[in-house]
Amino acid sequence: MKVETEGLTSVEALGVAIRSETDARDLYREMAERCEDPLLARRFELLAAEEERHREILISKWQEVAGGVELKLPPSRLPETLASRDQRRVRTLTEVLDLAIEEERRSWDFCLRAARETADLSGQAMFRFLADIGRSHWMALCQERELLARYPNYGRRGPRPWRVEGSLASGVRTEE
Repeated sequence: MKVETEGLTSVEALGVAIRSETDARDLYREMAERCEDPLLARRFELLAAEEERHREILISKWQEVAGGVELKLPPSRLPETLASRDQRRVRTLTEVLDLAIEEERRSWDFCLRAARETADLSGQAMFRFLADIGRSHWMALCQERELLARYPNYGRRGPRPWRVEGSLASGVRTEE
């Protein structure tokens, strides 16, 4: 679902951005819970903490510009088939990671458009900042996805994520 920024008020754009940060935070927390590898889980926990901080920044901006209007978030932008925790629980970590990658890409795109379309200079700077952070999250998640695809044991306890190749695999030692 593409959310257009054209025609949105600054307050509405903030609401969409807050919803996006909330959804991303929740996704990263779930991903951290599902990881067997504590290091990979910690990466997702750090992403969740960043999203929570961004959410706080946006809520602060909301309070500044909303003039006392109660914050009511728009519906989640997540695909209906993956909108609830229960729906995501039956998906693989890779499938949920793919969802998170797409959400970061959409968030980046939304924030870039919002930065161009808002007249408020501090709003422009805030949306550009969030776009830059979203892009870095998008790229980091793409790297994690590539590692999961290349090394099936990545993120799991037990065997090393890589497989020994060639003559080393057969236990043959080479002369030094």
